[in-house]
Amino acid sequence: MMNKNFPVLKLSNTKAKLLMWLVKLFPRRLIPTRLIHIKDKFIASPLILKKDISPTLNNLNLAKDMECLINDEGAIQQIMQHQEALPEAVYRQRIAQGDSCFILLNEKTVVAYNWVSHSKCAVYRGFAREVEFLVLNSEQAFTYDFYTYKNHRNKGYGLIVKQFLIKYLAQGGVKAMLTCVHHDNHASLAVHFNIGYKPIAVVYLARIMNWTISFQSGDKELYTIKQWFEQYIQFKNSKKISDKL
Repeated sequence: MMNKNFPVLKLSNTKAKLLMWLVKLFPRRLIPTRLIHIKDKFIASPLILKKDISPTLNNLNLAKDMECLINDEGAIQQIMQHQEALPEAVYRQRIAQGDSCFILLNEKTVVAYNWVSHSKCAVYRGFAREVEFLVLNSEQAFTYDFYTYKNHRNKGYGLIVKQFLIKYLAQGGVKAMLTCVHHDNHASLAVHFNIGYKPIAVVYLARIMNWTISFQSGDKELYTIKQWFEQYIQFKNSKKISDKL
């Protein structure tokens, strides 16, 4: 459980408020025979995090029974058959789009993984309701679906996956890593911030059936985000001190 004193990010964007109003009020029934399912419309406003990377000679400190793999069919089969899995079609679509799955196994069992897109940044990657917000160049990569299974959490597995994929991608010529994390997902924020990611913007995204829109935060919000990040660093440092007492 995260500390209740974790800094809270409060943003105010008029355009985003209008968009939220539109999505919420969009009628569930357009015509008498056509209901709009809840999945046909949504709005999201995650933080965009960025980390600049470069090749390193440092080796991963893996325990004897640990192994890191990329797009291994056997490991992906484990992921698809797990009780916490997404629909199989989602994973297949990601592979068909050229995305990579970086996987950590402990005693031949998948414990954590992170997907990487080499072409674009998008939420709901692999789903029919995917919303794109940035096209990547050859020196960028976008990570998403960063997941550690519930009975394997708080063991540092997520950090190992991140270190593995950063080392691998940097050696392949990637210089900038991007990802999206919601500002109240404290566990994921902590992992990303601890390895050098920094917030650079908030992206507002919405979908109503086949209509999509995305736009990033303005200068005023960037200042608020910067202040919030500084508060997080102070919180993190004060927590380290208290943990030592």
